[in-house]
Amino acid sequence: MLRASRRNADRDQLPICHSATNRPDDKVEFKARCDSLWQSRGTMQSCIQHCSPAKRVPAKTKPSRNAVSALRRAKTSSTGTSVHSSITTVLLLASIISPTMLDATASRFYTTPMTTPPSRPDATPTQRRYHYLDHRPPTGVPERATLLLLHGFPDFSYGWRNVVAPLKLAGFRLIIPDLLGYGLSSSPPTSAASTAPGTESRLAEYGGRAISIDLNGLLDHARAAQGSEYGAESLTSDGRNGRVIVLCHDWGSWLGWRFAQWYPERVMGVCGLCVPFQAPTSKYLSIDMVVKNVPNFGYQKFFSEERSTKIIEQHLERFLAIIYMIPGLFSADSENDEEIRDWHLLGKLEKLITMPEFSDIPLKYLGRMILDGEQLAHYERIFRSRGMEGPLSWYRTREVNWQEDRALTSKTLPESLPALLISPKDDVAVPPAMGRTMLKHVPQTEIIEVAGSGHWVQNELPGVVVQHFKEWVERSVLPNEKKGSGMLGWLRSKL
Repeated sequence: MLRASRRNADRDQLPICHSATNRPDDKVEFKARCDSLWQSRGTMQSCIQHCSPAKRVPAKTKPSRNAVSALRRAKTSSTGTSVHSSITTVLLLASIISPTMLDATASRFYTTPMTTPPSRPDATPTQRRYHYLDHRPPTGVPERATLLLLHGFPDFSYGWRNVVAPLKLAGFRLIIPDLLGYGLSSSPPTSAASTAPGTESRLAEYGGRAISIDLNGLLDHARAAQGSEYGAESLTSDGRNGRVIVLCHDWGSWLGWRFAQWYPERVMGVCGLCVPFQAPTSKYLSIDMVVKNVPNFGYQKFFSEERSTKIIEQHLERFLAIIYMIPGLFSADSENDEEIRDWHLLGKLEKLITMPEFSDIPLKYLGRMILDGEQLAHYERIFRSRGMEGPLSWYRTREVNWQEDRALTSKTLPESLPALLISPKDDVAVPPAMGRTMLKHVPQTEIIEVAGSGHWVQNELPGVVVQHFKEWVERSVLPNEKKGSGMLGWLRSKL
């Protein structure tokens, strides 16, 4: 048995067996036991204690060059973490993810302490594991500030691939997590079908405040702002309390705005892509009420129902093709048939996913490729291996979020917080008109409407996004910070 103390288990360890057994081609005898232990108890220790080293690494695994580099780093690590466990983590990354899709040397893992979600204080305490990428500027480029990048649905950390290099060259450190339910992060079970007998749904862990608490811990784990010129003035000697600039998209934008409400002291500014700040409501609004008032959100009714998980998993390739490849959906070219253009209305998306005549997508709908073939296959591999319940659970937290938001002391953002909304003109799900309503609640918001892009603006027009973001940071964020104060904080953290 692998010897691991709770102290080591609670550090940045990846429960190898749990991730491996989510792969459909992994025929391992401990699948049911491991899934039950991790998902029902939600503890790293229970997973580690029931797996032998031999079972923790898929056979015949050949690590990539990045993985070998990370393995060497793991061997020389002085963090006190088990070397064997670090090596198996790297080998798992090399085995389930294409080497071209992930820089293993930038991968980190953070495991939360045992907690209960804010909306369910009586629930059984659980842990969650977060995978994140930690990119620093290249040698010779001064590190100006740390960014927290939050992805949307259906996406994961890889969704920021087209902006990583230019942001690093601009002097930014990037912390890019797989959010809860996505990628290599934990995916707590929420439905009756996935919840073990005698245990309860863990839907409350997907609430905005619950995940904000986890992100706060993740930033401390990453020692955010340590080494940055800006944002390090409040750093403690152990690397906690560093401040960041948030760049976020889709559901990640919703979370980024909320994170700034729950932890305003940690945020220097927020740049949201597509999705504007949404003020908490005093009255609970069901999804039916929302769709009645905002017909563009008709697709969310389908996502909010548990039955959508199985339907999307059965038609996963078609679903991802619709979301990422077909013009008129999330991209800008919408000169196609009415059925395609109106995908976002109530009942339309489910029909497009399941209708037999849509099995072979006509080439005319593939004129605008957001993902190439290899990238689309990578997305399908990730979502098929982990399942869609976790990502879709975000759409089922409406009541959870309403309960959490009641504890907010302010229903808006601080007046001093710089805010930027980049709104693509051809996003049919969240059109620019919706973004302009943000000014009512956050009057200091700068809104930039971008032509020639749909919902996936960070991949359709990455250069435009990076340029607007950098200009906003220089114009509205850093002038509010004391130049050099971050370096003093960094020096204090080294004493």
